[in-house]
Formats: sequence, C-alpha cells, structure tokens
Amino acid sequence: MNHHSVRLPIAVTALTCAVLASPAAAQTEITPPASAVTASANDGNTPANTVDNSLATRWSANGNGQWLQLDLGAVQSVGAVKVAVYNGNSRRNRFDLQVATVLGAWTTVWTGESSGTTTSEQTYDFDDVDARWVRYLGRGSSDPSKPQMNSVTEVSILAGGVVVPTATPTPTATPTLTPTPTPTSPGGSPVTDGWTRASWTYKMHTPWNLPVSDRFKYENGVWTCWIFKNDQPQYEGGGGARSELRWLNDYSSGQRMWDADMYLVSGSHEVTVQQVFGGVTHSTASQIRGFNTDGGTLRRYGSQLLVSGIYDKWVNVKVAHDANANVVRQYVNDVLKTTEPDRGNTTHYFKNGTYVGSISSQRSECRFRNIQMWRK
Repeated sequence: MNHHSVRLPIAVTALTCAVLASPAAAQTEITPPASAVTASANDGNTPANTVDNSLATRWSANGNGQWLQLDLGAVQSVGAVKVAVYNGNSRRNRFDLQVATVLGAWTTVWTGESSGTTTSEQTYDFDDVDARWVRYLGRGSSDPSKPQMNSVTEVSILAGGVVVPTATPTPTATPTLTPTPTPTSPGGSPVTDGWTRASWTYKMHTPWNLPVSDRFKYENGVWTCWIFKNDQPQYEGGGGARSELRWLNDYSSGQRMWDADMYLVSGSHEVTVQQVFGGVTHSTASQIRGFNTDGGTLRRYGSQLLVSGIYDKWVNVKVAHDANANVVRQYVNDVLKTTEPDRGNTTHYFKNGTYVGSISSQRSECRFRNIQMWRK
C-alpha cells in the first residue's frame, strides 16, 4: 500500500462505465503525509499511525465525537475515503466522514458504520466535493466492552472523478457492465445542430444493502433501473431510495445537453427519472418525473406537463442546460416543452434512473437507450 501512488481499482467495471471515452480513470490517491494528520485526542496511539502503510499500528481515542483530521494542503476534489478499522473483523465502527474548505465549516458527506467483516481498508464513496480538510468523526463501536472507543489503523483519501465500489456491510457480487462503445442511433436532430457529442462516464447509486444487480442491469444497449418504495437509500440512514446513473462529468459553465430515449414502465408513479443536479436555492437545477396519470406522463417536477400516454413506449427526451445564461430547456421528441431558469450558479451534473419517495408506487422502473451527451 503506497499512499502517494496511482492504483487501478479492483473490478471497477462493476459499478461504472465510460461511453465514447478512453478506459476508466485510474484511482488517484491524495492522502497527505503524517505531518498533516491531527486528532482531537489519542491514548498513545497517535494520528500519524493512520497513514504509515501499516495495519499493525493505529490511532485511537475514547469518546463520542473524537476526530481524526487530514489536511490536503489545498482545496481538491475528493470522491471517496478508505478506512481500515482496528479489529474490524469483529467490531463495527460508527462514524461520520466530513469535509471542509474553510476549517471548522464541516459538511457531512457520509454517515454509517463499517461492515465488521474485515481488518482491511473499506471504501466509502460519495458525490465528488471540494475539500481541503477531511475528517473522520468517531461515534464509538459495537464492542460492548468499549462502546465509545474509536480506533482506526489506516485512512486513504481518493480524488474526485474516481470510480470506486461503494462500501457495503457484506461482500456481494455485482454485474460487469459492458455498454456499447457508441450509440445505436445516428445521434443527430435539429435540436443538436451546432452541438458536439462528448464522452461521458457514470457510477451507480443503488440501495446500500443490495448488490447493484438487484436494482440495475445493462443489456443489449439498454440501461434498466428499478426501485421499490421501501428500499434502503444509497447510504445507510439518509437519502431516498434510488437506482440512478450519477454522471461524473461535472461542470459549472458552458452548455451541456442530456439526450436519451426513455421507456417508463406501466404503474411507475411519482418517480424522478432525470435530473440536472446542482442548484443554489434548491438541490436541483431541473427534474423530470413520471406519473401514472393519462396513460403515463412526464412532468417538469410535479407540475408542468411534458408528454402523456407514454407508458411502455420509447420517447426521446433532451435536456439542455446553459450554465452561463442559467437556463434549462426540456424537449420531447425534439419539440421544445419548457424554458425555465435554473436555480443558481454552482457545480452541476446529470442523473437518470429511478428515484422515489414516500408517495411513489410500490415499484417503479425506467429504461434508457441511445444515451448521449452534447456540449458547446
């Protein structure tokens, strides 16, 4: 284990895919040296032990809220953290992972507990975020003799844009995705005149306690996402139930267009099927949802009708976002349906799949083909 090397992820194709792109990006580690690692306290097992490439040493401190902090030296994009738990094959650590660009202004990006099945590092993945400081905030462990003890042997920080499997409580088999290298349709329309096709990559967001194959498959050029209303969220203890492609092509300026054929399966209701994620006043710049009214409808959020009578039929949807002008345009079968302001300048990315809430149908499914990204 070398904290300052570039390592290829194991079985990375299980959770990610590159379309019209070069091979998947390497897993770049940006863990700082021992001099940049501090802690709220220790019992003689010092914080520097967590970056010494040894599972035989550790940091430990007793008490809910004890923390281990890593200073990256400058603001960088962070996409995942690896943590190895002391005696991790017999105890589960409870903890939060937090980031900050201004010291003290912490944002929690992951919360939960380790699997209790291994002493090796496990990967905790989250949406890419800018950070200078990364903090492990300890909440104790499942060890009944030391319920407030926080003990960690190794920590590794992975750069944003990295594609890694999400940590799950127990090892589960996941499918290998082999998407077609090019779309099966020509990909041109009057709407895309003046635009240039661009490569795109994604990772899957699915319930934390299930293998990806239980809620997603790629077969014969079709991406299929399905979800049940009572499924667990992506991370234990937070978020909504989803099976989504989270695109890794983040942007904050220029123009991007999401383009795909969409097939909403009968009965799916109150399900989000496409998003331009990222906004200031709200979390999304735009959103398309499917409903069980009028033979299946797509709406902008829950209000403005885009198209009806689309259950079990392929329909082309394009969503063009001008991040410079702060405008989102939604098209159905190349007909402009809405022109609306986005929700403020920030980092944006696309999502598509199935994302449900408490009033959604018991089961929702949406399929996608000929997925493309355009830019200008």
